[in-house]
Amino acid sequence: MSTQTTVLPSPAVLPALAAAILAFPTTLVGAHAGATLAPIDRASLGPGAGVAADLSIHRQFALELSIDASRHQTPSNGAALLAFVGAGLQYRIDLAPVVPYLTASVRYVSLTARGTSGNDWEGALSLGAIVPFGKSWFFGADATYGYGFSSGAFPLTSAYSLRIGWRSGELF
Repeated sequence: MSTQTTVLPSPAVLPALAAAILAFPTTLVGAHAGATLAPIDRASLGPGAGVAADLSIHRQFALELSIDASRHQTPSNGAALLAFVGAGLQYRIDLAPVVPYLTASVRYVSLTARGTSGNDWEGALSLGAIVPFGKSWFFGADATYGYGFSSGAFPLTSAYSLRIGWRSGELF
């Protein structure tokens, strides 16, 4: 009989993680909501939401980490949940007071419905703009289109969303 030991991270990891995020020149952490379309199993247009963190590695470049989910209806299986987890590189252009951006990312996509599920890896392109307001806030909008790597579907997904969140400093 073997026993397995589960090792949990030390509580000291959280302050270290916060310090690492704040070490970037400007960090954006925010929420977004909108509508997502995924023609997988003929899923309907559905409401979605998610969170993202943009970690600046240069004035004009940032690493983007995101998690999203949306609810859909499929003709054959009823209600479905579409979920994404992704990472990408964002390029920003300073056109103050608006900051347009283009993000190229790789995302894992999973559609789960009653009795069935499907998944794919996709390459996604997002085009959007953010506007700083107050001392440490921002809002914005974007459109994202994904290409399914294994399925070859284009667009595998399309999303249109509004963003709002906190920023650790000036964007430019």
